[in-house]
Amino acid sequence: MRIGFIHATCNAVAPIMETARVLYPDVTVVNFVDEQLLEHANQVGGIDPAGLRQFAKLLFSAAQANLDGIVVACTIYSPMAAYFQPFLEVPIVGIDRAMIEQAVDSGEKIGLLGTTAPSVPAMKQQMLEYAASVGKVPVMETRTVAEAMARLRAGDLQAHDDLIRWAALELISEGCTTIVLSQITMARVKILLQIPGITVLTSPETGLARIMRLVKQNQT
Repeated sequence: MRIGFIHATCNAVAPIMETARVLYPDVTVVNFVDEQLLEHANQVGGIDPAGLRQFAKLLFSAAQANLDGIVVACTIYSPMAAYFQPFLEVPIVGIDRAMIEQAVDSGEKIGLLGTTAPSVPAMKQQMLEYAASVGKVPVMETRTVAEAMARLRAGDLQAHDDLIRWAALELISEGCTTIVLSQITMARVKILLQIPGITVLTSPETGLARIMRLVKQNQT
């Protein structure tokens, strides 16, 4: 089985590869990366027509790679998965969709963490839209830890992890019992937040589980 991942940062590749290696060792992961996608989104504060065209170019390139499924592995662009599904012959998901649904369905106070400026509002909007569709009004607190991404890009993994952990602990102190680490690059911090009564959600685990289920359904 071949699963393709659309990335907007090289830093997201390793967490995906590690999660797939541990949970789905028989799956071949094929990565498609364009870091300009994230740079452009940061510059304009989200997705604009130019960014969407660039994303579509990368996506349709991936669609020619004999894949069984595609995962949009970028918080900002993941909502585009549903839009492009009618144009593809294989399942496509936003990597964080399953995580969003699980967080909202938990019924707990949600702490939402991100490390790039557009990511948190994009994730929050998706959560609110899903919550509205199921008749819920989630209680959320958000934090954007931009310095953590800067540390990650500089290769200082310890500082990156510490900054996210401190922000998560602050949210927990404010009563959040579900912590959403909104970006793939943050998944490595989950092991540092093993706290009784606290649920920590990451997109590599939940996103991979969903695409695997959809691929199997598509092949039957």
